[in-house]
Parts: sequence; C-alpha cells; structure tokens
Amino acid sequence: MIVIPVAMREAFDRVSLLTKEDWLFLSTHFEEKPIRKRDLILAAGQPEEHVYFVFKGLVRMFVEREGRDICLDFAFENQVFCSFISYFTEKPSEVSLQALTPTLLFRIHRKAIQEWIDQSRSAERFVRLLTEQFYLNKLRKEMKMLTMNAEKNYEQILTEDPNIVRHIPIKDLASYLGIHPDSLSRIRRKVTTF
Repeated sequence: MIVIPVAMREAFDRVSLLTKEDWLFLSTHFEEKPIRKRDLILAAGQPEEHVYFVFKGLVRMFVEREGRDICLDFAFENQVFCSFISYFTEKPSEVSLQALTPTLLFRIHRKAIQEWIDQSRSAERFVRLLTEQFYLNKLRKEMKMLTMNAEKNYEQILTEDPNIVRHIPIKDLASYLGIHPDSLSRIRRKVTTF
C-alpha cells in the first residue's frame, strides 16, 4: 500500500471526484516507479500494461523513423499518460516513452484498472472522463499543428507554460513542432527579441 500524494488526489479530483473506497483501492494498486533521466519507461515493440501518473519529472513520447526520433507529445507533472493505442488495442506499442529528467511515476496495471472499473461506478466515470479529456487534447493539438505555423505554436507554448521550454531539449521541442532544431533556434531568437 502506498500513500497517494496530495497532487495526485487533486489532479484526479479535477477529472471526477472519487470515493474513499476508490482511493483505498488505488493506494493498494498503484506503485511508485523512479526513473532515471533518459531511461525508457516503455520501448516500442513492448505491450503497454500500465497507466502512469507523473509525480515529478518530464516524459516524452516518440517514434523512431528512418533513424531519427519524432517527438509526439510530452507528459508533465500531475498528468496521466501511457502508450494509449497499445493500452487499448493490447498490441505492441509503436511509441517509446522516455524520462527527460529524473522522474517519479506512480503506475497501475491494466488488470487493476479493469477490476476497479468493474466494482465502482465512480471509477467507470473517472476513466471515461479522463479518456474524453485525452481525446479532446489530441484534437486540439492536431488542429493547432495543422492551422498554425511553428512560430505561432512555439509562442503559444511559451504563453501557456514557459517552464516547458526550459526543461525540454531543443531537438525534442523542434521535433514536436515538426521543424529542424536550427529553425527553432531562429524562432526562439526572433520571439525573444520582441
């Protein structure tokens, strides 16, 4: 049994309020998982068996194509993540998950989540709402990436959370924006001179 951190309780309660019984279940099924900087949490080709909560640190999700990494997304503190396609299809993951900083995760196994959903209506609601939030965030990201240029996307990231830029390596942020690191350096110089 673990002690659920306050930050995790608050993050989960923002999705949907959970009962005392839910928290008791989660405290007996979540486990702490410290990850060293640059270590893989999940390698492409492995099936996703867990859902993770980032308590401390930063995680990137990426695919490797033609010898280069393409960064798809990041998971920040107080966010839930996993290789969702692998998790839901129960097939090997196409993405890798990697800690960009020393990271402390809490993870729960797929079987425990299913057991929790089977016994708790509030759990079922929580998982549904969390899945909806994830889907809506992906749609918003896709819309931004398709309708705004890299400079506008970078400016929006700076506006939403300037700390992100300080913690993400330039090559990963450039890959996420779909541009070369040199182009991102030019954008950064241009944006900071205004």
